[in-house]
Amino acid sequence: MLFNRSDRHRSCRLARPIRSLVLCATLGLGALPAQATEPLRLSPVATLQLGGESLANGDARTALFLANAYLDNIGESFLARFLQARAAGELGTWDTALIGAKRAYALASTDGERRNSARLAGRAAAKLDRNFSSKIWLRRAFQNSATPFEKARDLADFRIIDARDPITRHISFGIAPNSNINNGAQSPALTIDGYPDLGWEISNTGQALSGTTASIDAALGFQIARRERTRLSLGVHGATRLNRLSKSARALAPMAKGSDFDTSLLGLRFDLVHLLALGAQPYQISLYTDASTQNFGHRPYKTALTVGGQVQTRVGTATQGLAASLSRETAQRADTPARFVLRASPFVAVKQPGGTLTVTANVEQVRSAARAQQSFLAGGSVSFDLAENIGPLHLRFGVAAYRRETPHYAQFPFGEIEGGRSDMTTSAQINATFSDTSYYGFSPELGLVYRHTNSNVSRYDTSEIGLGLSFRSAF
Repeated sequence: MLFNRSDRHRSCRLARPIRSLVLCATLGLGALPAQATEPLRLSPVATLQLGGESLANGDARTALFLANAYLDNIGESFLARFLQARAAGELGTWDTALIGAKRAYALASTDGERRNSARLAGRAAAKLDRNFSSKIWLRRAFQNSATPFEKARDLADFRIIDARDPITRHISFGIAPNSNINNGAQSPALTIDGYPDLGWEISNTGQALSGTTASIDAALGFQIARRERTRLSLGVHGATRLNRLSKSARALAPMAKGSDFDTSLLGLRFDLVHLLALGAQPYQISLYTDASTQNFGHRPYKTALTVGGQVQTRVGTATQGLAASLSRETAQRADTPARFVLRASPFVAVKQPGGTLTVTANVEQVRSAARAQQSFLAGGSVSFDLAENIGPLHLRFGVAAYRRETPHYAQFPFGEIEGGRSDMTTSAQINATFSDTSYYGFSPELGLVYRHTNSNVSRYDTSEIGLGLSFRSAF
């Protein structure tokens, strides 16, 4: 590449050397004697060094020129592409910066090079309002971070981009062997406390069947309006549970299939979030409306319309609030009256040196024209999220207990049971996230759950042990 001393940059004549680049003195190499007409030659390494010095001195145009000259005459290299991306970003040509950063990432040979080029690509994509692409690149940067400080910085930048992204996305998936995928009875005998034993037995498909459940949950939201303190969004969400019976379950109920207990849900949701300040105390108020339809065994099961909301605030190290909702659930069977379900859950989460303690109370009232469907539930849960890892594991523990009373429960041939049906459910759960093992910010998580229900009607005596594998996002 030849640059004559008497020419300006725009009129330089280009050639394609094999081992060197020739640069004119006007690129910052110092003045040449007036009689000098010989071009100045730089090696490829010196060209990139000069480009880096130019960028450090605030001369992004020269740095970009040198990077492009190297790429045109020598070929691809990580340093040339990274210099091109940095210089283009300084000049505000973010499309060129994004192209350069992507190529630099592909050419990188170390984790540090991959992280730096991924962060640069994420910044360029954000400047171009490609928020989803920006978050993908920040996940790649997180994947190649070497220290907790670097990971924290990538995480903070991701959350900044995520907060301004008008489109929200969520997906989770897992697989869980389970001792009772159909919520079946623990015992084959059908008995009712205080009533004579008629020797009846629960059908095989009504008894507990073990197997494996695969689950997928996804949501997509669109921010339709945003103000300084208010956000409106509209979204769709869905979930599916696919079951496969174990060998022992197929032997117990040969006519049953895992798909008989599959469930799926599809819904449309409208959300309003508003930040309110009463004096010096800030409150976050969330309101929503949700319409959904649910299938069971690949057949229509019920539809639901729900309105609800939540208010929460911080007091010192504690976050406290109240969530409530009212639902109208309509079964697909025409002879089944609609149910109205009112739920309320006050909660408090306290950050402590060892972790976060969360306590939640739950109440639920069900009303229906069918007296047998009316019920009342009360209970609560306690969970603890450890602040520090134990070895490679991040641990969370939880226990819950609640009682449901169904005062007008009826059972043939006795009719309405005196005192109704009473179910007491207790559960315990532990989740272990392998936070040091991640792929683009997703870490594997194992969950172990035990749940037991004791009822005065044996059909509702259930016991369940499940071990699940899922992937948890650090973001």
